[in-house]
Amino acid sequence: MNGQQMIHRVRPPAARARGLSLVEVLASLALVAIVMPVAMHCVSLATSASSLAKQRMIATTLAQARMDEIIATHDYATPQQQGDFGENYPGFQWIATAVDFDTSVKEVQVTVTWESWSGQQNVTLTTLIFTDV
Repeated sequence: MNGQQMIHRVRPPAARARGLSLVEVLASLALVAIVMPVAMHCVSLATSASSLAKQRMIATTLAQARMDEIIATHDYATPQQQGDFGENYPGFQWIATAVDFDTSVKEVQVTVTWESWSGQQNVTLTTLIFTDV
């Protein structure tokens, strides 16, 4: 050292942090590889649940419309009827039954069925109609 002071050069912070090391990049890729499939599975489940909820809402609306039609036309005298909803709602079928609940009361039941990704689904609506008018 002979009278000279040792000078250490300190790099400014920007010069030290120029990029990521290979280990940091590999760790980041491993984290993304673990998280991405889980996130995509969650998105897939949410999409499927949304699709089933939409189909269930459509089926409930169709069942209610069919029930209203049966009541308005006094079609509950026929014990059982079935059909579909035409080209507007392909894959949706309905079955309507009317049974005597009491001497002047009928129980009318409309069931709408359809196929979804998880198998056959159905929605059933039931009402009582006073028939002694």
